[in-house]
Amino acid sequence: MDKEKALLAFQKQKNRHLIISVLLDLIGMSTYLLPVLGEIGDTIFAPFYGIAIFIMYRKALIPAALGGFAGALEEFLPASDIIPTATVMWVYYYIVRKKKALNQFADERADSLKSLD
Repeated sequence: MDKEKALLAFQKQKNRHLIISVLLDLIGMSTYLLPVLGEIGDTIFAPFYGIAIFIMYRKALIPAALGGFAGALEEFLPASDIIPTATVMWVYYYIVRKKKALNQFADERADSLKSLD
């Protein structure tokens, strides 16, 4: 896989993670529309939210674990849904540690190509 294809694949993953992160945050915030039922929905959604954050950003293990825990806790606690935890994790992963994310992606692709030989 040449550099251009690898960068395009990385950009696709980056965009897909942004869309998923924003959707997860919107779902979590939408519970404000149903005040009493919303908090019940939050307790059901919280574990899914935390696990989804962890799975998406697991290449950065400690931050992903902290982000997943913070996201689940944020959904469990009343009136804290306004914090877009998944999107904050996206910013951290793809903006703050951009070079590490790109290098990990490239290494992962190189390893998968070697296994095909």
